[in-house]
Amino acid sequence: MFNLLQLVAYKRFDVGGFTFDGDVAFQQLAGTAPVQLPTVWARLRVAYTARLFKNLNLYTGLEGKYNTPYYADDYSPVLGQFFYQNNQQISNMPDVAAFVHFRIKSLSAFVRGENLNALVWDNNFVAPLYPTNDFGLRVGLRWWFVN
Repeated sequence: MFNLLQLVAYKRFDVGGFTFDGDVAFQQLAGTAPVQLPTVWARLRVAYTARLFKNLNLYTGLEGKYNTPYYADDYSPVLGQFFYQNNQQISNMPDVAAFVHFRIKSLSAFVRGENLNALVWDNNFVAPLYPTNDFGLRVGLRWWFVN
């Protein structure tokens, strides 16, 4: 058992067809705890929302995530668990993703490009010696059939 102080702020506002959606958190461990956490983490999404033509609903934009440097817990593949370490500090660049969501009548779909930052600089790390995935493209499709 350990105590964690976490203050989270969330704000969303719309300007015309644009939506700005953001979270920021401050977190601090009280006393000694067998876990390491970044002091600040943040997420910001900037998106454009529109209804085009007669039936096309569009939601597209960019999303970025960032956290301050911290000593992330290390991972042992032999034991299959994380363990406490304070030798190697994880210092990452922001994670950036681009997305397009749309709906046309009964068809909903999305395309999401994740880890765009991997195209520009080295991959971020989630634990010492464990980088995040390379650039990836996710595609989703849902179609309702109506009698």
